[in-house]
Amino acid sequence: MKVNIETLRELKAGGFNKPDGISDEDWASCDTTRVPVAEASPSVPVVQNIKPVAAAIPGSGRKALTIEDMKSSGMSVDEILRVKNGTMRIGDQVISQPIKVKVLFSEFAAKWQIKAKNPVTGTLEYFSSYDGVMEHHGEMTFDEAVALCKRWDDKAYAYKSADIVMVVSEDVIENGKIVARAGTRLGYSTAPTANKYLTNFLKSCSVNGIDLEAGEANATVSLLRCSGNGNEWCVPKFELA
Repeated sequence: MKVNIETLRELKAGGFNKPDGISDEDWASCDTTRVPVAEASPSVPVVQNIKPVAAAIPGSGRKALTIEDMKSSGMSVDEILRVKNGTMRIGDQVISQPIKVKVLFSEFAAKWQIKAKNPVTGTLEYFSSYDGVMEHHGEMTFDEAVALCKRWDDKAYAYKSADIVMVVSEDVIENGKIVARAGTRLGYSTAPTANKYLTNFLKSCSVNGIDLEAGEANATVSLLRCSGNGNEWCVPKFELA
């Protein structure tokens, strides 16, 4: 398998395991010295020896996010709610009806996220930061993750996202089959196109006196079809029940 040596160096420096198809000899021969971040992307500031604390990244314009930024880590859930090919899904099962849930704001986590296709594995990879400083796996700073993604795809960009944890209130049934039983914990991470609709939901909760730090909200989640600038997309829409 022929790959760019710089790509292998970046993967090894980032703490990734040896990709399939790469020989042990080639992997061992990679220089593990990090490629300077400024060299990878002049627009991304170099941040060295940063401790994982909630603080701003000097020069980056990013700050540690709170729930207020959407009006800290990975989700502990049973299933993932997602949108794929114009459908809302729990896992791989298409859901054609609204889902009744209870949103747990005590487990809401705002974050920064960036994604890009790994040129070695061909898979889309996501990198997140809950404090604006460290990538949440703890193996690199978020600036380094941004620089890595920009090397893979110069159109990659960091965006605000949020992890939403909810509990299914009533069994979700499709074609006579129970897809998710009441009590199932679902997780959803917002895409850039969904943040506006999440903000509207948070404002609605606030107006109705729901504590956005530790409260709970009974809601329905349905598929919303959107369009603009000649594009079409779909997002989960949260509404108070």
